[in-house]
Amino acid sequence: MPAGMAAAGRTDTTGLACLLPFPPARARVHLRQGLQRFPSVSVRTRIEALAVDEDADGETIRCEDLRTGVLERIRARYVVGCDGARSFIRRKIGETPDEMGFNEHWLVVDVLLNRPIPDLGDFSIQYCNPARSATYVRGTGNRRRWEIALHDDEGYADMVRPERVWALLAPWVSPDEATLERAACYRFQSLVARPWRLGRLLLAGDAAHQTPPFLGQGMCAGIRDVANLAWKLARVLRGKDDDALLDSYESERAPHVREYIALAVRLGGLTWMSHTRADPHGERGR
Repeated sequence: MPAGMAAAGRTDTTGLACLLPFPPARARVHLRQGLQRFPSVSVRTRIEALAVDEDADGETIRCEDLRTGVLERIRARYVVGCDGARSFIRRKIGETPDEMGFNEHWLVVDVLLNRPIPDLGDFSIQYCNPARSATYVRGTGNRRRWEIALHDDEGYADMVRPERVWALLAPWVSPDEATLERAACYRFQSLVARPWRLGRLLLAGDAAHQTPPFLGQGMCAGIRDVANLAWKLARVLRGKDDDALLDSYESERAPHVREYIALAVRLGGLTWMSHTRADPHGERGR
């Protein structure tokens, strides 16, 4: 579970821990290192897709190397848009995602404890405070996370200033007890794209669905997406199946992810602030 909701020794009927915490940033490092095993895979960063053009044989991605400004064209038989919440590929497919009822702005803070603080708890806690909702997440090692709801008049740039962050953390931890690792503001949404496929274009991860973080399932859902899609693409590319096989990707994944998002929305409903409204247009100061 990304972000670190701790199992705290609890197990399910298999005898395995119900929750296995891990920091997403560390997981991304391991995934990229793992890709080095495959000579057929090329990982390039800071490449922005500008347009995608389809023809009978495949797709042409027109893109820019943001480090050099050089414009390029990349050919592919299929394009999987794993390009996040503001997905260019989702816009290319063109449909409006289905909203599932959660749209709020929160501050996410990661700290590294300088020493143990047992009173924080060895588990995750939802603080259902009508003045300001918050979530405490017991991460791995000495990492701890707080997710704190923002009021409508609080802008992103102001709320990530260290003095504002420590003021919000004051009920739990002080600057002499922990080191601020990261503070960022996010718009927590609940939506599912439709469709996930248009011809040779497909969606995965946050491009296909977005969930409030209360179950820690955002990155997990994206991993499930690619686990479902990768072997199907491989069979189609090798000529072992017709590309109609790819239609089963959305039909298998979308109902599953909708259930998780709906559960996260219900859990988030316990923490909603009674006197605030979601900002429907996302017009926040940044």
